[in-house]
Amino acid sequence: MDTKLSIDHSLYMIDEQLLKEFNYFRIFYTQVKPQYNITHTKIDTWAATFNNWLLLISHEEQLIIDFSKTFTHSFNIVCLDEIEKSEEYYKLLNRFSRKEFFIAACYITNYMHNWKRDLMEENGLEDLLNRHLHTTNYFRLSDDEVIVDGKLAEEQAKLVKVLMKEVRQNNSFNKCLEQAIFDTQAYLRYCRKMSNSVTEEVYDDQYEPNYGKLVSY
Repeated sequence: MDTKLSIDHSLYMIDEQLLKEFNYFRIFYTQVKPQYNITHTKIDTWAATFNNWLLLISHEEQLIIDFSKTFTHSFNIVCLDEIEKSEEYYKLLNRFSRKEFFIAACYITNYMHNWKRDLMEENGLEDLLNRHLHTTNYFRLSDDEVIVDGKLAEEQAKLVKVLMKEVRQNNSFNKCLEQAIFDTQAYLRYCRKMSNSVTEEVYDDQYEPNYGKLVSY
């Protein structure tokens, strides 16, 4: 793996074992990767995917948010909370295995990052977006850094305000999750068909994700 994560990238309180498990799935699904540089650099996109996967196993593992990151990542924590409160979250839990959660987490990251980018551009937050696209330590920021730089806390608060307004006024947030579920199911069907095909090439014409397209190279 060319991008190394650490437990410091987690928004949850975890031990090394869960990071090792996630990295195992990265190797197992070696061709499955989230899309980079939508709202974050490569390392931070993987960190977002890691946190989405942790969310999907959080009930089973009884994970809790690391509240030392409350100020630095309030937007991300609110997003995780909104996902957990949605009907789609329980559909995800019921339809996929722990290993398949990895694929779902990649799709959730793709759709959520495209959704977040649209929100930022529509609400005059292009400068913040540009900074996110040029930093490699977003998920490792500490609350101490936010306290020193009050602008970070102000920007997070502005993002949360935009998020909550969007969630209240329309269902675009839930549509991201619905599409992530659809694309995960389509990808798994495609994989099963490919594995069952011995002498002929099989193409699943339903597997045509848009925002959710996974990077494969």
